[in-house]
Amino acid sequence: MNPTATSYYQENPNKQPKSTAKKIDIEIRANNLNQQAVFDKTQNLWIANFRQASTLNSIVAQTRGSIMIRKSATLQKITLADPSMEQSKIVFLVPKVAGHKIKSKSPEATITTQGKNWRIQVNTAAKNGKSFHVTFGK
Repeated sequence: MNPTATSYYQENPNKQPKSTAKKIDIEIRANNLNQQAVFDKTQNLWIANFRQASTLNSIVAQTRGSIMIRKSATLQKITLADPSMEQSKIVFLVPKVAGHKIKSKSPEATITTQGKNWRIQVNTAAKNGKSFHVTFGK
């Protein structure tokens, strides 16, 4: 393979080529110095890394951090992390989905309402890059 700056490759250790030869339908939503984001249409999965506070696809990163959002007909599962392990908290604003409420969350997560968004703040101090989860649903 000869990767280029505009290409992405998926590595699957211990897999034979035939077992991974399925169509992957991924859109690159951002690829710059401050944001990297992809959307997997097949799994309705949005994954992004924010290297500074910014907005992308209605998601507001008020701090640096990583976020993954998987949506189904009745649930919205959000995973958050501070892979830099340098912050005591991460904060994201995620648009509310009509009729959804908090179904479950990691104990370190605090969820409030800010306008039309859920404000998710996670205490990441001394958590060594651990992932945190919040699930909203009907």
